[in-house]
Amino acid sequence: AMEVEKLDDGDKELLRLIQRGDFCKPSVTKLAHRLGLPTTTVYSKLRRLEKDGVIEGYSGLVDGKKVGTGLTVFVILKVRYAETYEEREKMKGFGEKLAKIPEVQEVHVCSADWDYFLKVKAKDSDDYRRIATEEILPLGGIEKSMSYISYGCFKETPEVKIP
Repeated sequence: AMEVEKLDDGDKELLRLIQRGDFCKPSVTKLAHRLGLPTTTVYSKLRRLEKDGVIEGYSGLVDGKKVGTGLTVFVILKVRYAETYEEREKMKGFGEKLAKIPEVQEVHVCSADWDYFLKVKAKDSDDYRRIATEEILPLGGIEKSMSYISYGCFKETPEVKIP
């Protein structure tokens, strides 16, 4: 198995690009063959599904453990209730600000006693501490937070079950 130390700059840039999805378009010919449909039909279906936002994009899946980001941390945040207009304005776009942190994979607004649920990928606990103290907490307005480190994963997939 390839270790993170063995990845050269070219490998790393290749992985960054395929994760962004610009280069991971499916082979229409292969799909058409597998489905037993004309290539033009499959092409039209793909374009329609993309245009309608059903297909949000394409990307390559990278194993975080093999590239040095093997620690998964789930974080729940409660933000301070904004009593003044200025406080409310400051908290506008809080979720979007969290989403801009590169190590944050997912940002969810949630119900009950907490406001946000995050999935963070880090190198190790020291790296997570840096992300929390230098990236997340400085956004301000956080009343309390709890971090849960994952010690193992039985399933992690971007696939959505199609009923």
